[in-house]
Amino acid sequence: ASVTVSLPEADVNIGTRLRASVSLADFGGNRLSGRAVEWRSTNVTVASVDQDGNVTAQAPGTTRIVARSEDGVEGSAPLSVRGFIHRWTFNAPGPTG
Repeated sequence: ASVTVSLPEADVNIGTRLRASVSLADFGGNRLSGRAVEWRSTNVTVASVDQDGNVTAQAPGTTRIVARSEDGVEGSAPLSVRGFIHRWTFNAPGPTG
């Protein structure tokens, strides 16, 4: 049996929400449907996932989004979350005369 997890993007910014999808197959490679899966993130600080496969990027870092089938087979997909880049501009005062 196999479990294949797919994400629409693998490299996202904090706050991004996306939907993971899963494909299940038996040992013969025949696609299975109507099966329940349990979702989890290997690093819940970086991203969370609910039981419908909805992923929320929460902090910079990397994680894997994992789906586990009813028979205990797991598959996962990597996710990298970037922090926001802040650019600060400092204006020095001009010469005084």
